Amino acid sequence: YTTTSVTVTGLASTCNSVPYRITLYQTSGASIVEATGTTPSSGTTFTTSAFTAASAASVTGVAVVLGG
Repeated sequence: YTTTSVTVTGLASTCNSVPYRITLYQTSGASIVEATGTTPSSGTTFTTSAFTAASAASVTGVAVVLGG
């Protein structure tokens, strides 16, 4: 299996229209792939733009940064 995007749910309205950075990590702590963009202006869910396919089995951690 591979992953080519990340879906974020439960987004608070105070986090609308802010920049985001989502990084997927592997066991060693090395970054596998990173997605950046801006959260939607409304709603509680968004999906990142597509990124280079990463092995889902290799993903052991996720970091999400909103607004900075």
